[in-house]
Amino acid sequence: MPTRRRALLALAAGCLPAAPGFNGSALARSSPPGEAVRVACTDWTGAETLLALGIVPAGVIDRAGYDRTMVEPSLPASVVELGAGWAPNVELLQYLQPDFILIPQWSVRSPQLARIAPVVVLQNRSETLDAIDTAKRQLPELAERFGAPRAAQEIITRFDEELQAIRASLSTWDDRPIAYLNLNPDGRNVSIATATSLFEDVARRLGLKNAWGRQANVWSFYVTGVEQLASIPDARLIYADQGARTEAALRRLADNRIWNSLPAVREGRISRIPATYAYGSLPTALRLARMLAQDASRPAGSPAHG
Repeated sequence: MPTRRRALLALAAGCLPAAPGFNGSALARSSPPGEAVRVACTDWTGAETLLALGIVPAGVIDRAGYDRTMVEPSLPASVVELGAGWAPNVELLQYLQPDFILIPQWSVRSPQLARIAPVVVLQNRSETLDAIDTAKRQLPELAERFGAPRAAQEIITRFDEELQAIRASLSTWDDRPIAYLNLNPDGRNVSIATATSLFEDVARRLGLKNAWGRQANVWSFYVTGVEQLASIPDARLIYADQGARTEAALRRLADNRIWNSLPAVREGRISRIPATYAYGSLPTALRLARMLAQDASRPAGSPAHG
């Protein structure tokens, strides 16, 4: 076996440490009793869900992307890199010998992965439940299967309590609807959160209104030209900071007459917050809620605004 692979497997094969806290998150908990279950994840939502349950994943796809986008709960050094999400390293998965492989509901690799270990499908949302309620429904099932039966209700209770506290803190925020955007580097288009987005799910629970509650689709965001934002003149615009992509967009938008004529831009009703994963679970939803609350505490036109 190559030296590099031997080193990677040594990291995953040892006794897994207890999952860390959520860097101060209300969802932090101690690791579950009993022997650690080895679960590999082929998406980031699975990894954050396991960590919330106190289980350290044996492996996860695109660690660097997780660290950059998910931020918390952080991945311990023992978690093995499994390659790209669209093509996880199947050979390495075989060597890891996980007890389970946690996959997203849209994965097309279930038959292939099922030959390595039992596959557990993590749902993002259902026909009748949004992403948050779907996560709440599935969390006890995952906790039971992976040996953390007491963790799920504790996590859900703490999630609800913190969300209620955040909602109370927003009582003085104005009633303007919010349009949550990703700016396209071309400076002409934006992706805007729809009625099926995690942003919508969080905003509704915080008593906030999504300015673009239409064009719902499976991807949660609708791509449209900047000019369409003129149809929501009263909205507050909040865009996700995606690093170089966002900076490229802002450079082009600076000279875009349509963008600069938007009421929200002219009146300083625009701000940026760190990006979150569009298909995240409870930890991501709570992080987004916190950032919206932080944004609400800043006056329009402050340095944090674009």
